[in-house]
Amino acid sequence: TDKNNFGPRVGFAYAIGPEKKMVIRGGYGLLYTLDAVDRPPLVQNPPFTNSITFNNAFDSSTPRSVFNLQTGPPNVPTISPTLLLSPGGAITVFREDPNQKTALVHQFNVSFQMQFGKDYALDVGYVGNRARNLLQTLDIGGSGTAEARNTAGAFLSAKAYVNRARSNYNALQAQLQKRLSKNVQGQISYTFSKNRDDSTGVFQGIGEGRGSQGGPQNPFDLAAEYGISSLDVPHLLSADAIIDLPFGKGQRYMNSSAAANKLVGGIQLNIIALARSGYPFTVVCGNNGGRRASLIGDPFSNVPPGRDINLSAFTCDAARLGSVTNAAGTVIRFGNLPRNSFSSPGFARFDLSVFKNTALTERLKMQIGIEFFNVFNSATYTVPNNDSQNNNNSGSNGRFDAALPARVVQYRLKLLF
Repeated sequence: TDKNNFGPRVGFAYAIGPEKKMVIRGGYGLLYTLDAVDRPPLVQNPPFTNSITFNNAFDSSTPRSVFNLQTGPPNVPTISPTLLLSPGGAITVFREDPNQKTALVHQFNVSFQMQFGKDYALDVGYVGNRARNLLQTLDIGGSGTAEARNTAGAFLSAKAYVNRARSNYNALQAQLQKRLSKNVQGQISYTFSKNRDDSTGVFQGIGEGRGSQGGPQNPFDLAAEYGISSLDVPHLLSADAIIDLPFGKGQRYMNSSAAANKLVGGIQLNIIALARSGYPFTVVCGNNGGRRASLIGDPFSNVPPGRDINLSAFTCDAARLGSVTNAAGTVIRFGNLPRNSFSSPGFARFDLSVFKNTALTERLKMQIGIEFFNVFNSATYTVPNNDSQNNNNSGSNGRFDAALPARVVQYRLKLLF
């Protein structure tokens, strides 16, 4: 238990000018967070846990086992500790840092806000945070630092959960907001930021390229992992608007007829637009535990037709990779690429919806509508097939094939009472 987590917070706001339409705000806070994992790591160690294969009870084409509340589940055999005596270990064991600290985040910001006109407000500010003691996994077994051994001296397959990762975030954030007037309200927001860390937690990000157990590609060099975060989005622009169409009762047009009001009154148009930088990624060697490749050329010159990146600019040849030999005699190879060296193309997506609100009775209203997600059906790609183990541009290698969902149309019927 970490008992010295002192978390102060301080903030200020100062209004400027005779009409107080300009405000400077700022603040700082020290916050603590518990980085989640799938389950407490030590519970995965024998003899506390094991698993069995159970046939799907609804698959009539194959023999199956069935259990219910009366019979109870089948017995799960206990893992014998002798399984850990074989060289390399038959299963993976887990270790928690006995001096584990709670992850903390220093958050700070300063902003300038100004009201202009009757309905508009502009907010521009700097936002930053510094996170420390973040969760990270380390390979401490025979394929990593070779620290974990059993009582017979054999090297185990082992993973350690430690709180030693860090992240740094800096951003310029701006927002233009229009309050509701003349049937329109909305805002436009833009963020220019840089996010750097040496781990995104227990699970790897898209195309990040760390070791086979999620830790550093070179388990003896944690500093080499510091680089662009998998969560980095340098440019992010978002905008939204809600527009009440000026038709029907109380509006500018077609406001005198009850029939016209029933037909065209109460129609609302909603728009959401998003434009952002692409997703960061690294080229990896699939035959090297997912570790990063070495760069030997320009990946964006002489790109073959139908490809987005030239994988011939990378190599996974052992002679061109760095290496280290641990105490177990295992040779660990790693490339010279930093984490998330590249990024996929940026993209824009638009969502659109139209709703019509109709009063059925004095206390009952009906809303019908249609919603379009990715209304223009834009092809939005994430990262390419980034495996350079074959050092060639065949198949899907070097292509941006993975994409976000296509257009989705959704219909709505809602009763409000």
